[in-house]
Amino acid sequence: IGGSVFVMPALIGFLNYDIKKAVSTGLFFVVFSSTAGFISLASHGLVHYEIGVAIGLGSLLGVYFGVKTSHAIDKKKQKYWMIALI
Repeated sequence: IGGSVFVMPALIGFLNYDIKKAVSTGLFFVVFSSTAGFISLASHGLVHYEIGVAIGLGSLLGVYFGVKTSHAIDKKKQKYWMIALI
């Protein structure tokens, strides 16, 4: 489970985001923070590129299918799944 699960309750509870928008925003945050972390670590020579590419591609696929799934299910079920993941 990535950082999106931690960001979504704040977006929904404090900023009153709709759950569908919170999921997309949270997944965007994961992509952005992962990219920034990669650039930072790569600039210091601390990246195993073969492993990083595999993890990066897996993360992008996860974000893609997460957004697709989020738009395919209704809000009530999505809230239950979010609570189950947390």
